[in-house]
Amino acid sequence: MLNKKKLVARVIEGLEAEIENIQNVIETEHKALKDAPHAMQSWSDTTRSQKENLIFGLNNQLLVKKAILETLHSLNIVPHNTIQVGSFITLLDKEDTIYYFIIPGNTGEQFEIDGIEIKIISPASVVSRSLHGHELGDIVNVEVPAGVRKLKILAVE
Repeated sequence: MLNKKKLVARVIEGLEAEIENIQNVIETEHKALKDAPHAMQSWSDTTRSQKENLIFGLNNQLLVKKAILETLHSLNIVPHNTIQVGSFITLLDKEDTIYYFIIPGNTGEQFEIDGIEIKIISPASVVSRSLHGHELGDIVNVEVPAGVRKLKILAVE
């Protein structure tokens, strides 16, 4: 079974790889921007604008991922019985097991670790808000766009 310490280490590993990749793409795009045609050339405005927008978007992604990484590095990995920020939760939904890990930031990312798909959710998400404060064994009704889902809490780390 996957434990929270192992999960955090693997998510950190994945985020560090993503951050490195984004940084490499930003560097490549900066070089391409330098080489892009200047204002006096016919298609320069479009090319330069596209490169600038891409770099801006990538920098935003980079900031979000770095903030999540910083949160994970500072996460206090101690057992607790109630669901809170930092909880790794195993839920049961109509015979399908779902794994969630709650961390601050705009998340919504998924990681596969040892064949288990982990959904990273924000404390502000509907699922997280519905689960917050509940304990092992509780059945929680979560209102989602498709209707109400009943989730049984199988484990909290």
